[in-house]
Amino acid sequence: MQTLKEELSQARERTTAAEDRRDATLRAKESELAMLTNVLEERSVLIDSQKVENAALRMQGRMLNERLIQAGKEARALEERCDVELAERSRLLNESESELAHLRGEIEIARGAEDDLRVAIIEIDGRANAAIQNLNAEKSQLQAALDRANGERARFVHELAGMKRRQADESRPAERLDNATCASTTSLPKGPGVRPIADYHEERSAAAPASSPCRRIAPC
Repeated sequence: MQTLKEELSQARERTTAAEDRRDATLRAKESELAMLTNVLEERSVLIDSQKVENAALRMQGRMLNERLIQAGKEARALEERCDVELAERSRLLNESESELAHLRGEIEIARGAEDDLRVAIIEIDGRANAAIQNLNAEKSQLQAALDRANGERARFVHELAGMKRRQADESRPAERLDNATCASTTSLPKGPGVRPIADYHEERSAAAPASSPCRRIAPC
């Protein structure tokens, strides 16, 4: 009987120990479960926040994608405008180069014409200087000839004045003689064989010297 009681007591002790171990294990599991629950809640909160962040990131991604698409369109439009502007500038550049070449040709022509004009001006200046020198020489000759002519004229005027004075001095006796002759001839006979008075005067004029100042007196 004693043995049975001991066995029951040992069984109770073992049961109590088993229950204690069970309770300890259960408490440990409950503690672990609580910890896991906290971790799970934290993970859930973190997942929710990450979902929000991911949604925001996806929204930003869509916005960035839309902006990228718009930027691509603008880039293509800008590229097209640049191509058009580049083509226009290339055309203008070609026209400018053509105009520049044309202007260079005209400048070369103008320079050649300028050189020819300078040569012509030099030749004209040379001919003009030679002509001026010739004109000056001719002017000097003409002035000398004019001076000689003026001297000759002055001498001729002086000599003519002297001749007029001498003729006046010589004409006075001749006029008196002609007047006396005219008065005396009024009584000359007329008829065949008698010479006219006009012939008489013509003979006197022809017989007078070339420098004689006597005037021819008309028949009385």
